[in-house]
Amino acid sequence: MMGVVANHRDSFILTLRCPALVRAAVQDSEFHEHLFVSEPYGWHISSAKEPFASQGQRKTCTFDSVRHRAMGVFGRSHSGTGGSIMQRPPSLLSRSPLSRSASGTPTRSPSASTSYSQTPSHIIASIKALNFIPVEEYLMNVGTVHWALFADHLFSYCDEIDVWPLLSWVSDISNGRHTMRGLNLDSNFTDMIINRFSYSDTVVSFQKRYLAPFHQNVKRAADEHGVRRKNSDESNDLSSQALMRSDGHLTLEVVSGLMNDFLPDFIASFEFSPLPLRRVMAKWRGKMGSGTEIINSQMIRLLQWFILPVILNPSSIDLGESEEERTIEHKNLLIECGECITALCQQKALPPTEPYASLFARHNAKMNAVAQQIMDLQSIELSVKILAAQCKPDEKRIQREEEKFRRYLESFDDSSRTVSPNASVSSMSSIISNTEKKDILMEKLREHRWKLMKNTEGVSLYTSINFQGVSARVELVVQSTMEKVLKDLMSALFTKYSDATVETLPNSHKHTIYKKDFPFPFSPRFYAVHTYTEVIDDEGFLYIEDDDPIAAPPSFQRTIMHLGGAHLTRIREKGMIHIEMMVHIDLCGSIPKWVNQMQNKKVAHNLLWTAKQIRFDC
Repeated sequence: MMGVVANHRDSFILTLRCPALVRAAVQDSEFHEHLFVSEPYGWHISSAKEPFASQGQRKTCTFDSVRHRAMGVFGRSHSGTGGSIMQRPPSLLSRSPLSRSASGTPTRSPSASTSYSQTPSHIIASIKALNFIPVEEYLMNVGTVHWALFADHLFSYCDEIDVWPLLSWVSDISNGRHTMRGLNLDSNFTDMIINRFSYSDTVVSFQKRYLAPFHQNVKRAADEHGVRRKNSDESNDLSSQALMRSDGHLTLEVVSGLMNDFLPDFIASFEFSPLPLRRVMAKWRGKMGSGTEIINSQMIRLLQWFILPVILNPSSIDLGESEEERTIEHKNLLIECGECITALCQQKALPPTEPYASLFARHNAKMNAVAQQIMDLQSIELSVKILAAQCKPDEKRIQREEEKFRRYLESFDDSSRTVSPNASVSSMSSIISNTEKKDILMEKLREHRWKLMKNTEGVSLYTSINFQGVSARVELVVQSTMEKVLKDLMSALFTKYSDATVETLPNSHKHTIYKKDFPFPFSPRFYAVHTYTEVIDDEGFLYIEDDDPIAAPPSFQRTIMHLGGAHLTRIREKGMIHIEMMVHIDLCGSIPKWVNQMQNKKVAHNLLWTAKQIRFDC
């Protein structure tokens, strides 16, 4: 049996305690009937070896296919610097019922604008009442190109009030329960909701409990063996070379040792498993049974779709280095660990050899036992009741998410509105005088909420978690002229974005448009800004302003440059220039906290890089 301690709304912490309390407290049978209906998610998984399926199609889930999903090899890719945005293979998607233009681009039906542009309150009220029919009709009346952004807002709002009805509705769609209404949603939208759940704050927080130490161990092992390999190559040390296979990969014994440390941590972490994940696993069992493999099918699906992608690509949830920064030993070791997980899920179909056979035998029974424990229906019912009793809704956060969702729905059909509907603070408008812009910039640079993060190579980096969105500030002194520094700043800005389109205008004025991929599965971002300079006596200013009239292309979320720029002060007696530069960007849309924190670090890194270019050029 399983008791619960729900001590934080964001993490839904659940602990394996108090079996007597569980047995005594479960009384409500109506909850059971409401909770477990229909097929889990929209994966249409028929077995552990067939996780991809749509409209009667089936494909075998090979290790490479999951590895590609983790690395973003297949599916669409937005041009930008953030890597590929992963998606299901196009061949696995069912056809959309939406009409198409002559060019093949999905278009909205004529009734869409009149039917739903003025009824966001109705859609939101229906969601609160657990009625998703208006959402179905909304999806039928908009092009599929808009679904990803809609999924961002829909999931974020439902996650704040209660994500389970949304997941249950998605399951109903995948099970064909709404076909009598003529609904024929692409399985792609089902995937969008599933993926947003897989990368939600709740699930990512749970994953980091056991994957963070695992990836630290993997990196340590890769670094150690990288050094040994280098030394053995130089000294012809056969004992060190024996740690490597002929193809350069580490031996299975090394991988087995890492996985022998990982699996107990993984099993023990289920004491803290998120309640929505437990409910999903219980639905899997109710629909599909335990399967025919040695590991039950619910654990296999969890390993394949929640764990394996992050084992292969830890940076997908901001764990460790990016793929470009990893050594060859590190990359190979991650691949080997991923293959070990795949072998764990296919023991009956492909009996393992040593050392994996002994490794799996030590952990099979424990993994199945903990899976059964967290899927106990009475325990889940009690968990829901305790969570409802101990964790009261955060009305302010709910209201904030509801307002963002409402603005998105209202702005969708408003052709005159081009700025993101989530803006709560206006960017510096061109109607404001330069004097006012200067005062606003100086006030922001002097904000007491900036906190010094580090001082490196003569550049001080400041960040703040108290501003809405992402922000960073740098400060440095260089020996140069005012004119040269301003020119170098104009040249260095945005150069790290390979797809930036820069238009040079008169009077030291530039117009820049650039796109930026976001971590899978969240919508990429679109930026449009003006930059120009001004010199007043011994002071210089660089202004970065949002270009309000420029709207984002379909499938991109428009961001807002709340405030950006630089203040330069000439130190005449020393021939030096003191530089202060900052940016404050609203990423808009709806993203988890961990993604926002990840982007905040990237913005700080990019601003620090820009400052160093100026310092080294002077």
